[in-house]
Amino acid sequence: MIEMKKILPFILKFIVSASIFYVLFNNVDFSGTIQSLVGIHKGFLSIAVVLMIIQVIAATSRWKIVLSQFEIFVSFKEVMQMIWIGLFFNQILPSSIGGDTIRSYYLYKKNHSLGLSVLSVLADRVIGLIALVFLVLVTITLAFDLIKDPIARWGISLIAIGSTSGVIVILTLNNFTKKLVHLKLIRGLFTISLKCKEMIFSVYPGVKLISISLLIHILSIVTITILSLGMSLNINWLGLIIIMPLASLIMIVPISIAGWGLREGVMVIGLGFVGVASENALTLSLSYGILMFIVFLPGLAIWLMSGHLSAHQVK
Repeated sequence: MIEMKKILPFILKFIVSASIFYVLFNNVDFSGTIQSLVGIHKGFLSIAVVLMIIQVIAATSRWKIVLSQFEIFVSFKEVMQMIWIGLFFNQILPSSIGGDTIRSYYLYKKNHSLGLSVLSVLADRVIGLIALVFLVLVTITLAFDLIKDPIARWGISLIAIGSTSGVIVILTLNNFTKKLVHLKLIRGLFTISLKCKEMIFSVYPGVKLISISLLIHILSIVTITILSLGMSLNINWLGLIIIMPLASLIMIVPISIAGWGLREGVMVIGLGFVGVASENALTLSLSYGILMFIVFLPGLAIWLMSGHLSAHQVK
């Protein structure tokens, strides 16, 4: 029974991912998708790889700043190792935040408090989320100019309102939990809320953290635009500016395996509203997902070659 409880979430997420792909592949010209993937221009592909590596470096810089705010001091190299390992495991574990658990664990293995290790990773995630929601709110005006379908407009509005409300709750959580702060879980939530608020609403490190986070999200949009050019797909770049942040936001919901299927569904439906053929949208999403897996694959090598960040590093 216990084992079934452990694997049930994975089974359900696998079903969600598989179901979405089944629907997509039965409604999209899959042969055309394969041809576009194989025929991608190598020059554009190389640029996309470089942009993703820059994202890894930016993510490393952001988490290092967050760690310093928790008085956890780790070298840039070690932080990048943990980031890359976490990104790799995000691609293969059932949840898109599975790699965050790995990061927390390895930081703890470096003789840092387990509580602070977890909090630093969660704070890093929250800051990235806040920047993403801000980007969605900025681009939503473009959505109403390009997307005329009333249902799609309502959908985008609800996503924006829901995500904004979520961010507000996170940042004001400490105001509602003071009476329960003696409880361990509530105390952790209190700390995350307070610490994120302290970091964000400050000249330093707030401006730097938000700027780095926005850079990471913007690079995702640029990367997918480069991939579309490399496959000679006729896609309106304004549509990518609108849909890509929304897809990233929806992928946070842990209902599929590492976002696979969910990202493709959002891209096909979302880009469809701005006139992009389903085949092109699916091709673009798959190429982006495959490239992410390849770029993050060094995380596996780092994990293996470092002896899983073994004891000689944590003594």
